[in-house]
Parts: sequence; C-alpha cells; structure tokens
Amino acid sequence: MEILFLIYHQEGREEADFITNIFDNVEEEIGLSISRRSDLYQAILFHLFSLLDENSTVGVITSNSWLGTIAGQEFFNALTYYYEIESILASGSGKWFNNADVVTTMLILKRKNTPTAPSDNTSISFGLIWKPLDEFTDEDIDQVINSLLLKHSMSTNLLTFTTHKLSEINKFLSFNLVLNACFYDINWLLDLEEILCPISQYFNVFRGMKTGQDEIYYINNSDDIDNEYIGHIFKSAKTAKFLIAKPDTNSFVCNKTLSELEALGHTKTLEWINRFKDNLNKSIPNKNTFWMNLGENRLSGSQNIRLFTGMNPDQRIFYGLLEEPSQINQRAIGFEPLSSNINLELCHALLNSAIGIFYVEATGFPKGLGALDNRAENMKKIKMLNPSILTNDKIERILNAFQPLLAREILNTKEEYTRSDRLYFEQIVADSFGYSNILERIIKCILTMQEVRSSVRQ
Repeated sequence: MEILFLIYHQEGREEADFITNIFDNVEEEIGLSISRRSDLYQAILFHLFSLLDENSTVGVITSNSWLGTIAGQEFFNALTYYYEIESILASGSGKWFNNADVVTTMLILKRKNTPTAPSDNTSISFGLIWKPLDEFTDEDIDQVINSLLLKHSMSTNLLTFTTHKLSEINKFLSFNLVLNACFYDINWLLDLEEILCPISQYFNVFRGMKTGQDEIYYINNSDDIDNEYIGHIFKSAKTAKFLIAKPDTNSFVCNKTLSELEALGHTKTLEWINRFKDNLNKSIPNKNTFWMNLGENRLSGSQNIRLFTGMNPDQRIFYGLLEEPSQINQRAIGFEPLSSNINLELCHALLNSAIGIFYVEATGFPKGLGALDNRAENMKKIKMLNPSILTNDKIERILNAFQPLLAREILNTKEEYTRSDRLYFEQIVADSFGYSNILERIIKCILTMQEVRSSVRQ
C-alpha cells in the first residue's frame, strides 16, 4: 500500500490551463462536469490516479471550502468514480495550522482499478479529531492511524466517526445541506421530509444591497440632507439585540432630478449630490443619476423587507423581523414574501425554531476566524417547517410560546438552549409538527456544529 500525504496551498491561477485539461479529461471519461473554478489540488487528485499503483492510498490536506459549495459537490461526485473515499477528517478542536486563516480537512482515498460509478451502498466515514495536533503523543498518532484502518474509533475522546452511505449523502444534498453537515448526526432529518418545504415556496431570498460607496447613501448627520430624502436602512444583524429589530442607519433616498430639486429649493440635497458627483467609485451604477440609485431600487438587493438573518454569524444565529419594511445592507440576507397572504409572524417563529437554526449551520461551513460562511445562494435553497400544515390552534400555541423570546434579548445559541422559555417554545413547535422524539438530537447537533466551528479561534 502506497501512502502519499500532500499539502497544497493555492497561490494563483497560473495553473488554469492544467486544471482545465484535467477536468476536460474527467468529463470525457466519466461524463460528469466539474466547475473550472475549482482549485489546483482537486485537479492534482485526478492526475494522481494515473500515477498511483492499484489499491494505493492517498491522503491530501485541503481547505474546507469545497465542503460548502456546489462546485465542491461536483468535485466530490467525480472523486467517487476514481477513488473509494474511505474517510474525510476535520478538526473538532481548533485549526491544524496556526499560520493560516483557512480551515483544513483531510481526505483519505483508495485508488480504484478503473474509474467506475460508485455503489449507493458505499460508506464514507466523516471523522472529527477532538485534540489539537500540537498536543498529540505517539500513542495518539497510533490510535488515529488504527482507527482509520479499522474505520472505527479506538478512543472517542480523540476521534469520532459519523458514517453515511452514499445514498444517504445524496439524500442530504437533496435536502440542500452541504457536505460539511455530514460530520454530524443528521440522519434524523430524513424522517422530517413530510413537514418541510422549500423556503422559496414563501420567500424570495436575497443578499442585501452593496452600494459601491456607502458614504453617499448612509447618512451620519441627518441635517446634511433635506428631510424629504431621509430614509432608513438596516445595516447589520450584529447590532440587533431583539428578534424584533429597528433600522439602525439613516439613508439618502431621492428620486428627483437636479432641476426638480433646484425648483423645490432643496439646496442641502443638491450640495450633498455635488459633493460626490466628481468623486465616484467605479462600482457605482447609473453614474449620471447616482443619487437616485437607492430611491428607485436600482441597486441589487435594495428592496424593502422585514424578515432577515445575518451574513456570517458567529455565536448568535437568529432570524430578525424589522418593525417596518426597510432596505438592508449586504451584511444581511433578506426574505421578501411572495404573497401578502403569508403569515410573516408565524414564519418568523418557525424559522427561529431548532430546524431553522440547524439549516443556517448546515448550509454553511466554518471560516478561519470561527464565523459561519452562510452564502445567500445557499440560503435560497434551505427548507423550513411548512406553515400550511398547521391548524389554527397549533398556530396560536406556537405564537404564544414565541412571545417570551420576542420580549427579551437574543442570547448566543448555547445559552438559548439552557433557557426554559426557549425550550418550551421548541417543545411546542416539535409537538405541533410531530418530531418531539428527536428534538434533543436536533439541539445537540446544532450545539456540536457550533462548538466545532467556534473552536478554530482557539
């Protein structure tokens, strides 16, 4: 058995032609496409197939980013044709390399004789190492190696495995989870299919607006603008203390021409526009009428909404509801109701349940400083508890149980699940949808995912 340990850190895109050629060959050979935006180490693994002896084993340390993207899923699917993926390892206790901001993972692969489609019954072990590498003893190393060979943990304090069949992994992906979620106990999700629905059934999900030049549109001193053009923006979920939030920043919202402003005598607004007209960033759209961008919703993500969640949350994961419809900054993800008949207060409550919190964690992956990378394109695909299957009596019970959470400050997730009001709310929701028997597993899963994600700061 040949073992090769490879560490590669991508420095640039000079390798683009090499990557393209390798992936073209893969596509021709097995009929699966791989994103050409993939990293060099992914191409190297396919290239290594032709260099390794049959039944050779290769171990490669990579960043964890492929575990949270569609491109990463394409890479994973193609890899199963060339190798038996025996284990995917990650750290449950801090980063492996303190001199890099990226979070790393390790693939243990066994070369197939020829590229062939994998069996649905193929098992893949997702392992979490619970001890910092710089504290490993020789005995620890032996135990990890033996655990990998046996596909069974020799010491659960050191390494734990969660094993899934490929058919289960594909089912998780159909639930729009990312591969990173497979490190955890998520099999319970397969029993909830009948009570979940795509969030896109009720909401248009979008990332908040990027103005290109915030100093134009975000107003520190409201006296700089005539009152008619002062609007409100919600800038960051990190500033929200309660589940019911208020816009936290004044904004410049104007849809009048310069001649109209002059005729109205709105000199302060004209002075504001003149201050910036000769000093615009290249990323400002509609430069000839840049001051109208926010007023006419020309900026992507500039529509007014009430329901939001934060981009890249840390310890507090929640969905907020603005007191009044407002535009949101790119640091937040907005949910625009597709119909005026949608019960926004009920959806707010359901999204703040354990299932909603789980989906935020399970559709992202840990970033180098411990925050969660929950990209808007992933959030567009999440599922939520389906409000349409609830009776009026159950709706009333859920909303009543949710009231105490609205009345107090948001706590971090670990603290939330020690609070009696939170646990009572979760129990009412679980009873209403019929998953009380697995509620404890769901909460434990959320806390473990967040614990592992947060450990990279250690």
